[in-house]
Amino acid sequence: GTGAAAEWTVSPADAPGAYELAFKLPEHIEKWISDSDEKERLRTLQVKEQFLSTITLYRVGSSGLRTYQLRYEPSSLSRPGTGD
Repeated sequence: GTGAAAEWTVSPADAPGAYELAFKLPEHIEKWISDSDEKERLRTLQVKEQFLSTITLYRVGSSGLRTYQLRYEPSSLSRPGTGD
């Protein structure tokens, strides 16, 4: 999607289908990213590189606290259904 309807999805590049994390950004950030069709792809890359290049997740379970760190690699940007 685009704008407020956009959903970001994170999955491992070296193990497709192993897991998937989906989330949405605050509406004002999505609006800034998709404000101009010509600049949307560039802004998407900038946001991923500058703000979402590393996502840390914390999971509390019976075995204690586990930390997972997801890292973005620039070559892995794609839009669902388009392959690019």
